[in-house]
Order: sequence, then C-alpha cells, then structure tokens
Amino acid sequence: MLLLSRTGQMIVTTEAGQLVLLRGNVNQLEEQGRIDALSDNTWNHPIVVDGRLFIRNGCEAVCYEL
Repeated sequence: MLLLSRTGQMIVTTEAGQLVLLRGNVNQLEEQGRIDALSDNTWNHPIVVDGRLFIRNGCEAVCYEL
C-alpha cells in the first residue's frame, strides 16, 4: 500500500498484479480505479520516485507517471 497524503488516496497492488486507487474515510474505502498493471503475480510494494510509480514482479517491471 502506498499513501498519497496530498490527495488522501491510497494505491494498492493486488497479488494478481492490479493497481487499485482507493479513497478512504472513517467508515469505508471507496475504489476509484483499477488497472491490470502486471501480467503475473506480485508480492512487492509499489514505490514512488520523482513523480513516477514503480511496481515489479519476478519477470517484469512497470513505471507510471503520476
């Protein structure tokens, strides 16, 4: 999970390789978007460096500009 403090959103990587954008409040999490980011399973945490989001698994890595 990656917290985007400026927007109050979270980015979560699922085991199946999807990226999920969530917004939370005290009662619930609201899914705001989901994409298939990797073609295979991942257990790695996403990271952000210089406005770019990186995720990877054992076979591939992807980068998204935020």
